[in-house]
Amino acid sequence: MSSWSLDFAADLDHLTMDITRTFNSSGKFTPEQAKWYGIDLESQKAVIAWLKPGNSYEQASEAGKAVFEKNGEGKQWSGFPGHFVGLATHDVLLPRGPIKNGQVVTVEPIVEFPDQQMHFRVEDTILVTDQGPEVLSSGVPKEMTEVEKLVGSER
Repeated sequence: MSSWSLDFAADLDHLTMDITRTFNSSGKFTPEQAKWYGIDLESQKAVIAWLKPGNSYEQASEAGKAVFEKNGEGKQWSGFPGHFVGLATHDVLLPRGPIKNGQVVTVEPIVEFPDQQMHFRVEDTILVTDQGPEVLSSGVPKEMTEVEKLVGSER
């Protein structure tokens, strides 16, 4: 069974966002796919939880990396799993240093095993606010059961 990812970069009034979802083409993840999708999603949520003023992008990155390490895949981690967005889908600066109110970033950790043709990515666009992170792409399902229901809805 294969899985596939859709990566969209929408824009409105010259401002952009970025979102990716991984689906299983059969409508149901295999146990192996479900394991890795779950790790990717858990890592993404761990990073997002740290996206608050007063924290740093390095702290957020470490939270996501800890999920990979807990599951024996720490070597796959390559730093903060995302990028700034604004006038361009991939703004030029990498997220580093203090997290500030009003910043907009994506969070998209990737679990990938090219030799097994497996790639999992859950990406959302996040607005940093004083009240905490706001997931601007929250209208698109990402929980595994929601994704399976969505993909299997044509059956």
